Amino acid sequence: MSQRCPFCEKGEIHQSLTIKNEFGNFPIYLCDRCEMEYTPIKDQQIDEMLVQKHFFDEDLYTIANLKKVHEYWRGEAKHIKMLGYTSGSVLDIGCNTGEFLFCLGEGYQKSGIEIADVPASMAESKGITVYRKILEDCHFRDESFDIVTLYALIEHLSDPRALMQEISRILKKGGLAVIMTGDRKSMKTKLLGKNWHMYIPPLHQFFFCRKALTMVAGEFSLKEKYHFFGHGGMTFASNKLLKIAEKATLWQLFSLSGMNSIPFYDHYYGYFQKE
Repeated sequence: MSQRCPFCEKGEIHQSLTIKNEFGNFPIYLCDRCEMEYTPIKDQQIDEMLVQKHFFDEDLYTIANLKKVHEYWRGEAKHIKMLGYTSGSVLDIGCNTGEFLFCLGEGYQKSGIEIADVPASMAESKGITVYRKILEDCHFRDESFDIVTLYALIEHLSDPRALMQEISRILKKGGLAVIMTGDRKSMKTKLLGKNWHMYIPPLHQFFFCRKALTMVAGEFSLKEKYHFFGHGGMTFASNKLLKIAEKATLWQLFSLSGMNSIPFYDHYYGYFQKE
Protein backbone atom coordinates (compact mmCIF):
# COMPACT_ATOMS: atom_id res chain seq x y z
CA MET A 1 0.00 0.00 0.00
CA SER A 2 1.45 3.36 -1.05
CA GLN A 3 2.03 6.15 1.47
CA ARG A 4 1.49 9.87 0.97
CA CYS A 5 4.24 12.42 1.38
CA PRO A 6 3.94 14.13 4.79
CA PHE A 7 5.19 17.43 3.32
CA CYS A 8 3.40 18.06 0.01
CA GLU A 9 0.62 15.55 0.89
CA LYS A 10 0.10 14.63 -2.75
CA GLY A 11 3.10 12.60 -3.82
CA GLU A 12 3.81 8.96 -3.00
CA ILE A 13 6.88 7.93 -1.04
CA HIS A 14 9.20 4.97 -1.35
CA GLN A 15 12.38 4.02 0.46
CA SER A 16 15.46 5.42 -1.26
CA LEU A 17 18.24 4.48 1.18
CA THR A 18 19.08 3.53 4.76
CA ILE A 19 21.29 5.53 7.10
CA LYS A 20 23.09 3.68 9.88
CA ASN A 21 24.63 5.55 12.80
CA GLU A 22 25.15 5.29 16.56
CA PHE A 23 21.43 5.84 17.16
CA GLY A 24 20.21 3.01 14.93
CA ASN A 25 19.15 2.18 11.36
CA PHE A 26 16.94 4.77 9.69
CA PRO A 27 15.04 4.19 6.43
CA ILE A 28 14.96 7.31 4.24
CA TYR A 29 11.87 7.82 2.07
CA LEU A 30 11.69 9.88 -1.13
CA CYS A 31 8.60 11.69 -2.45
CA ASP A 32 8.02 11.18 -6.16
CA ARG A 33 6.37 14.61 -6.47
CA CYS A 34 8.16 17.25 -4.37
CA GLU A 35 11.39 15.20 -4.14
CA MET A 36 12.05 15.78 -0.45
CA GLU A 37 13.27 12.90 1.70
CA TYR A 38 12.37 12.10 5.29
CA THR A 39 12.72 9.47 7.96
CA PRO A 40 9.90 8.75 10.42
CA ILE A 41 11.18 9.36 13.95
CA LYS A 42 9.48 8.18 17.12
CA ASP A 43 9.37 10.77 19.88
CA GLN A 44 11.28 8.57 22.28
CA GLN A 45 14.23 8.43 19.90
CA ILE A 46 14.96 12.12 20.48
CA ASP A 47 16.75 12.86 23.73
CA GLU A 48 16.25 16.48 24.83
CA MET A 49 19.69 16.78 26.43
CA LEU A 50 21.34 15.36 23.32
CA VAL A 51 19.55 17.95 21.20
CA GLN A 52 20.59 20.81 23.51
CA LYS A 53 24.20 19.63 23.47
CA HIS A 54 24.12 19.40 19.68
CA PHE A 55 22.81 22.95 19.29
CA PHE A 56 25.00 24.69 21.85
CA ASP A 57 28.76 24.51 21.46
CA GLU A 58 30.63 26.70 23.95
CA ASP A 59 33.71 26.66 21.71
CA LEU A 60 31.80 28.75 19.15
CA TYR A 61 31.68 31.63 21.58
CA THR A 62 35.37 32.28 22.01
CA ILE A 63 36.37 35.76 20.87
CA ALA A 64 38.02 34.46 17.67
CA ASN A 65 35.09 32.28 16.62
CA LEU A 66 32.48 34.86 17.57
CA LYS A 67 34.09 37.30 15.15
CA LYS A 68 33.55 34.78 12.33
CA VAL A 69 29.99 34.09 13.47
CA HIS A 70 29.15 37.80 13.42
CA GLU A 71 30.77 38.23 10.00
CA TYR A 72 28.51 35.48 8.67
CA TRP A 73 25.34 36.91 10.19
CA ARG A 74 26.09 40.45 9.03
CA GLY A 75 26.32 39.04 5.52
CA GLU A 76 22.92 37.42 5.94
CA ALA A 77 21.47 40.68 7.30
CA LYS A 78 22.66 42.41 4.11
CA HIS A 79 20.57 40.05 1.98
CA ILE A 80 17.44 40.89 3.95
CA LYS A 81 18.09 44.63 3.74
CA MET A 82 18.91 44.32 0.04
CA LEU A 83 15.36 43.05 -0.47
CA GLY A 84 14.00 46.22 1.16
CA TYR A 85 13.32 44.97 4.67
CA THR A 86 15.27 47.58 6.64
CA SER A 87 12.99 47.83 9.67
CA GLY A 88 9.99 46.21 11.34
CA SER A 89 9.13 43.34 13.64
CA VAL A 90 11.29 40.21 13.32
CA LEU A 91 10.83 36.70 14.70
CA ASP A 92 13.78 34.31 14.48
CA ILE A 93 12.57 30.74 15.09
CA GLY A 94 15.35 28.79 16.74
CA CYS A 95 17.28 31.95 17.56
CA ASN A 96 19.93 30.14 19.62
CA THR A 97 22.08 32.80 21.35
CA GLY A 98 20.61 35.63 19.28
CA GLU A 99 23.66 36.34 17.15
CA PHE A 100 21.66 36.82 13.95
CA LEU A 101 19.22 39.24 15.56
CA PHE A 102 22.11 41.08 17.19
CA CYS A 103 23.86 41.45 13.82
CA LEU A 104 20.67 42.61 12.12
CA GLY A 105 21.30 46.00 13.73
CA GLU A 106 19.03 48.82 14.78
CA GLY A 107 15.54 49.63 13.54
CA TYR A 108 13.91 46.28 14.25
CA GLN A 109 11.69 44.93 17.03
CA LYS A 110 13.44 41.64 17.74
CA SER A 111 11.89 38.43 19.04
CA GLY A 112 13.16 34.89 19.04
CA ILE A 113 11.99 31.38 19.83
CA GLU A 114 14.49 29.15 21.66
CA ILE A 115 13.64 26.13 23.83
CA ALA A 116 17.19 25.44 25.05
CA ASP A 117 17.81 27.32 28.30
CA VAL A 118 21.47 28.33 28.01
CA PRO A 119 21.34 29.92 24.54
CA ALA A 120 17.92 31.44 25.33
CA SER A 121 19.40 33.27 28.33
CA MET A 122 22.31 34.48 26.19
CA ALA A 123 19.85 35.84 23.62
CA GLU A 124 17.88 37.63 26.32
CA SER A 125 21.07 39.29 27.53
CA LYS A 126 21.23 41.00 24.12
CA GLY A 127 17.83 42.64 24.67
CA ILE A 128 15.91 40.12 22.56
CA THR A 129 12.44 39.01 23.61
CA VAL A 130 12.70 35.22 23.78
CA TYR A 131 9.81 32.74 23.85
CA ARG A 132 10.91 29.43 25.39
CA LYS A 133 8.30 27.29 23.68
CA ILE A 134 7.58 25.95 20.22
CA LEU A 135 5.98 28.26 17.65
CA GLU A 136 2.53 26.72 17.80
CA ASP A 137 2.38 27.26 21.57
CA CYS A 138 3.19 30.97 21.29
CA HIS A 139 -0.27 31.80 19.91
CA PHE A 140 0.80 34.91 18.04
CA ARG A 141 -1.94 36.98 16.43
CA ASP A 142 -2.46 36.89 12.66
CA GLU A 143 0.00 39.06 10.73
CA SER A 144 2.18 39.82 13.77
CA PHE A 145 5.56 40.08 12.01
CA ASP A 146 7.21 41.78 9.05
CA ILE A 147 10.01 39.19 8.90
CA VAL A 148 10.14 35.57 10.08
CA THR A 149 13.43 33.67 9.82
CA LEU A 150 14.23 29.99 10.16
CA TYR A 151 17.91 29.08 9.86
CA ALA A 152 19.03 25.43 9.98
CA LEU A 153 15.95 24.31 11.90
CA ILE A 154 13.21 23.05 9.58
CA GLU A 155 15.09 19.79 8.96
CA HIS A 156 14.77 18.92 12.68
CA LEU A 157 10.99 19.21 12.89
CA SER A 158 8.38 16.46 12.75
CA ASP A 159 5.74 18.52 10.90
CA PRO A 160 7.38 21.15 8.69
CA ARG A 161 4.22 21.58 6.63
CA ALA A 162 2.29 22.80 9.67
CA LEU A 163 5.18 25.13 10.44
CA MET A 164 5.03 26.67 6.96
CA GLN A 165 1.31 27.26 7.39
CA GLU A 166 1.84 28.90 10.78
CA ILE A 167 4.62 31.13 9.44
CA SER A 168 2.29 32.34 6.71
CA ARG A 169 -0.44 33.04 9.26
CA ILE A 170 1.73 35.20 11.54
CA LEU A 171 3.49 37.00 8.67
CA LYS A 172 2.09 40.30 7.44
CA LYS A 173 1.05 40.60 3.81
CA GLY A 174 4.15 41.60 1.88
CA GLY A 175 6.30 40.29 4.71
CA LEU A 176 9.42 38.16 4.29
CA ALA A 177 10.00 34.56 5.37
CA VAL A 178 13.60 33.33 5.23
CA ILE A 179 14.40 29.62 5.28
CA MET A 180 17.87 28.10 5.25
CA THR A 181 18.40 24.35 5.10
CA GLY A 182 20.35 21.72 3.21
CA ASP A 183 19.44 20.94 -0.38
CA ARG A 184 19.50 17.24 -1.16
CA LYS A 185 19.61 17.87 -4.92
CA SER A 186 22.77 19.98 -4.90
CA MET A 187 25.89 18.81 -6.69
CA LYS A 188 27.75 18.48 -3.38
CA THR A 189 25.02 16.23 -1.95
CA LYS A 190 25.01 14.01 -5.01
CA LEU A 191 28.79 13.60 -4.84
CA LEU A 192 28.81 12.82 -1.12
CA GLY A 193 25.86 10.41 -1.17
CA LYS A 194 25.26 8.81 2.23
CA ASN A 195 28.18 10.81 3.62
CA TRP A 196 26.30 14.09 3.26
CA HIS A 197 26.57 15.87 6.61
CA MET A 198 22.80 16.41 6.78
CA TYR A 199 22.07 12.68 6.95
CA ILE A 200 22.14 12.49 10.74
CA PRO A 201 18.85 11.04 11.96
CA PRO A 202 17.25 11.30 14.47
CA LEU A 203 18.47 14.92 14.78
CA HIS A 204 17.49 15.58 11.16
CA GLN A 205 14.15 14.17 10.09
CA PHE A 206 13.56 15.90 6.73
CA PHE A 207 15.92 16.45 3.82
CA PHE A 208 14.61 19.18 1.56
CA CYS A 209 15.30 20.62 -1.85
CA ARG A 210 14.39 23.96 -3.37
CA LYS A 211 11.61 22.36 -5.41
CA ALA A 212 9.86 20.96 -2.33
CA LEU A 213 10.13 24.16 -0.31
CA THR A 214 8.89 26.47 -3.06
CA MET A 215 6.06 24.08 -3.90
CA VAL A 216 4.68 23.84 -0.36
CA ALA A 217 5.41 27.48 0.49
CA GLY A 218 3.32 28.47 -2.53
CA GLU A 219 0.34 26.61 -1.08
CA PHE A 220 0.44 29.07 1.83
CA SER A 221 0.81 32.25 -0.25
CA LEU A 222 4.60 32.39 0.17
CA LYS A 223 6.34 33.05 -3.13
CA GLU A 224 10.09 32.80 -3.52
CA LYS A 225 11.45 36.26 -4.19
CA TYR A 226 15.16 35.45 -4.11
CA HIS A 227 17.43 32.50 -3.40
CA PHE A 228 21.05 31.47 -3.39
CA PHE A 229 23.20 28.48 -2.48
CA GLY A 230 26.16 28.74 -0.12
CA HIS A 231 28.92 26.52 1.24
CA GLY A 232 28.12 27.17 4.91
CA GLY A 233 31.81 27.10 5.75
CA MET A 234 32.06 23.44 4.70
CA THR A 235 34.33 22.02 2.03
CA PHE A 236 34.16 18.91 -0.12
CA ALA A 237 37.75 18.08 0.68
CA SER A 238 39.10 16.65 3.94
CA ASN A 239 42.76 17.09 3.03
CA LYS A 240 44.16 20.36 4.43
CA LEU A 241 45.80 21.49 1.17
CA LEU A 242 42.72 20.65 -0.88
CA LYS A 243 40.58 22.60 1.56
CA ILE A 244 42.77 25.66 1.08
CA ALA A 245 42.55 25.28 -2.70
CA GLU A 246 38.77 24.86 -2.62
CA LYS A 247 38.31 27.96 -0.47
CA ALA A 248 40.45 29.98 -2.87
CA THR A 249 38.67 28.79 -6.01
CA LEU A 250 35.24 27.16 -5.73
CA TRP A 251 34.13 29.16 -2.70
CA GLN A 252 34.98 32.38 -4.50
CA LEU A 253 33.46 31.31 -7.81
CA PHE A 254 30.13 30.15 -6.39
CA SER A 255 29.81 33.20 -4.18
CA LEU A 256 29.55 35.47 -7.21
CA SER A 257 26.18 36.97 -8.06
CA GLY A 258 24.51 34.70 -10.61
CA MET A 259 26.82 31.79 -9.88
CA ASN A 260 25.39 31.42 -6.39
CA SER A 261 21.98 30.63 -7.85
CA ILE A 262 23.43 27.35 -9.18
CA PRO A 263 22.94 24.45 -6.72
CA PHE A 264 26.60 23.52 -6.54
CA TYR A 265 26.90 23.87 -2.76
CA ASP A 266 24.23 22.51 -0.47
CA HIS A 267 23.08 25.36 1.79
CA TYR A 268 19.84 26.71 0.32
CA TYR A 269 18.69 30.19 1.33
CA GLY A 270 15.13 30.96 0.27
CA TYR A 271 13.47 34.38 0.70
CA PHE A 272 9.68 34.17 0.41
CA GLN A 273 7.29 37.08 0.24
CA LYS A 274 3.74 36.66 1.48
CA GLU A 275 1.27 37.54 -1.25
